[in-house]
Parts: sequence; structure tokens; C-alpha cells
Amino acid sequence: MPPRSWTSPTTSSPVPAPRPNWPRAPAPPRPVVAIDAALPAGNEPHLGKLTDIAIMVVVPGRERTEADFHRLFTNAGLRLTRILPTDGWMSVIEAEAA
Repeated sequence: MPPRSWTSPTTSSPVPAPRPNWPRAPAPPRPVVAIDAALPAGNEPHLGKLTDIAIMVVVPGRERTEADFHRLFTNAGLRLTRILPTDGWMSVIEAEAA
């Protein structure tokens, strides 16, 4: 997986922007699930925010916010359906075909 600091010129995601001549894969029949830190908006305490600071200090990158995940999945042709927080700092992020 590419480092979090990889971005395409048109998006803030590590997923390259689709090219017109790339073949399109069929829409996934089941939800796409990702497990990652989805930082909540605002100044509420969240363990992922400490990880975000550590990433910014060590490498040129950052953790994604919930809005970043909406943008990432939309750019990939998916619709974010829900973000489920866990007891830890990671979240279960679910999307489906748009």
C-alpha cells in the first residue's frame, strides 16, 4: 500500500484518478469495508488525533477525517454508507456502489 502522503494531482487520496482509457471494473455486489482511523470533526478527544500528530511529525502525511473518506469513496465511484466507531482508535468504514 502506498504511504498516506501519496496523492494524485486531482484528489487528496492515495488512489490515482481514473484515466479515460482504463477498463472499468464491475460495481461490487457487496459493501466495500475498510478499517482505518476516521477522525471526527471538531475538538472532541479521539485517540486517532494523537496518531495524526505522530504521522505529521515523522512523515509528510496525516490521518483522514470522515469528510476525507466521503471524498475518497466518491472519487472511487462508491457511496459511503456508514462509519462505525470501535472501542479503539480505528473505525469500520463501509461503502457501496454509487
